[in-house]
Amino acid sequence: MHHITLANDIVEEAEKYGNIRAITLEVGELAKATPTQIKEGLAYLNEWDVNVVLKKAVVKCKCGHKGMPKIVDRSHDFIFFECPVCGEVPQVLEGDEIKILSVEKDE
Repeated sequence: MHHITLANDIVEEAEKYGNIRAITLEVGELAKATPTQIKEGLAYLNEWDVNVVLKKAVVKCKCGHKGMPKIVDRSHDFIFFECPVCGEVPQVLEGDEIKILSVEKDE
C-alpha cells in the first residue's frame, strides 16, 4: 500500500492546479515506487489519464564510475543498488525522484 500513499501525495499536489483530467509524471529508476505501482495507485484514487516517463538513474562512485547503477534488488519499500564497477554504494545524481511534469485541467 506504500504506492497508494505516494499516489495520494501526487493527487494532493496536482489538485492545487485545479480539476485535473490528465497528468504526466517523471518517475526515477531509483524512486520509491515503480511507474507501474504509481499508475496503479493513481488509478485506485481517481480516473485521470496518467502518462509516465521513466528517468534513468545516474550515479557517481568514489571509484570514478559515473553512469548507471547496478540494481541488485527491488522490494515493496526499498531498492538496493550498487556501483557496477566496484560494488560499493554510489551517490545518486539523478533518477531517484517522482516529479509532476504537466497537468491537463478540465475546462
